[in-house]
Amino acid sequence: MRLSLVISIFLSLLLCWNAPVMALPLTFAQVQPVQTLLNSNQENVVENFTKSTNFTEANSFELSGGEVQVSYSSTSFSGVPLLNYRDNNINLNFSGQQIRVLETELGQLITVTLEEVSDESTVTFTLILPLVNLNTGSETIRIKVPGIKTTTRTTIAGPGPGAEKTYTTVNLRGTAKFILS
Repeated sequence: MRLSLVISIFLSLLLCWNAPVMALPLTFAQVQPVQTLLNSNQENVVENFTKSTNFTEANSFELSGGEVQVSYSSTSFSGVPLLNYRDNNINLNFSGQQIRVLETELGQLITVTLEEVSDESTVTFTLILPLVNLNTGSETIRIKVPGIKTTTRTTIAGPGPGAEKTYTTVNLRGTAKFILS
């Protein structure tokens, strides 16, 4: 009962300041006395709750599904992201600006170009990765994520009738972990 009262007061204070409310796991939040919350300014309250969730963000992913295998590291010793894509027909390595990362509500969209044939098509592969929080730097978590292979028709004459893009999806399973680089 006391915990819910403290949380209610905390959320009320945040709403009164017209601040965005952050969703934090309550099991990791350290509860402060009500008087401390009332005497603190907004930044201190958020900072104290954030510090109590000492997660490490995964930066290395090993995934496979069907004929596709993907290894992705958001950073490396050289400071750039690395991605290896392999299926029954190709085995390609990408680094740095060859890897396009877009932050979306779905998660990070990590895209690489697998093949470009002038006046025919471009084939890309996009990995959809959520933020993966680890309790410790040495923890490994199993994840399931989608991958999308997109074929875009290209012609000098411009698009013709029909869909310009076609999609093949693959369900990928594997691990997420943190690697010190």
